[in-house]
Amino acid sequence: MKVLYIIRGLPGSGKTMLAYKVTNYCFAADDYFTVPGCAYGFDPSQLKDANEWCRRNVELAMISSMHDIAVHNTFSQRWEAEP
Repeated sequence: MKVLYIIRGLPGSGKTMLAYKVTNYCFAADDYFTVPGCAYGFDPSQLKDANEWCRRNVELAMISSMHDIAVHNTFSQRWEAEP
């Protein structure tokens, strides 16, 4: 059985920490702005693209053999949580 955890909350509230306590298969729109070995570079003008990127990655995880998948986003806007 696959489980999808939706973790939402304010920035800095511990969403990421909780997600990684539940599973190693964690996804967030913030990951879109992070390049390994580089600084975090948030750009609010790309937020819609970041959320779509996250949604696609979660969808791929759901159709793969991954179990216990977590999405940890603020979901502060209704359109972010709808998909």
